Amino acid sequence: MMSLTFILGILGLSFIFMEFFFPSGFLIFSAVIFLLASVFSFSSLGLGTSLTLLYSLVLILAIIVTVAIALSRIRSRIVLNDDQYGFYIHQLDPLLVGKEGVVLSDLKPSGYVQIEGNQYPATVEMGYLPKDSLVHVIELRGSTVIVKLLNTEVL
Repeated sequence: MMSLTFILGILGLSFIFMEFFFPSGFLIFSAVIFLLASVFSFSSLGLGTSLTLLYSLVLILAIIVTVAIALSRIRSRIVLNDDQYGFYIHQLDPLLVGKEGVVLSDLKPSGYVQIEGNQYPATVEMGYLPKDSLVHVIELRGSTVIVKLLNTEVL
């Protein structure tokens, strides 16, 4: 009879764990039924109220540990721990403001510019700038440099 009590408890904990990976509601309902049956089975052994309460507390702690383990397994699947290849958050150097560069692609109004050998996404302050225009950085917005025409010459 004692082994049935523990089997019911382990089944209940297993169903709680599985509910995290196969959410249906049925598993958690079954887990509650098995855990309650486990507690009632333990109390029917005639070991006393204090041991039944102790067994219930142990089951509650086991539920907390089971949930923590399930959440850590889920988190390790969802959260990236490694760098993403090909993606990075680009922080622009505030010292770019005031620098000069060359338009790499037509700015209609957005495109790319080259400043000091580095390529940056850019937006023209107003209008349109053809490729190879010389520009002046006037502002930074997020990961984009805002430029205006430096002079009217095209290289």
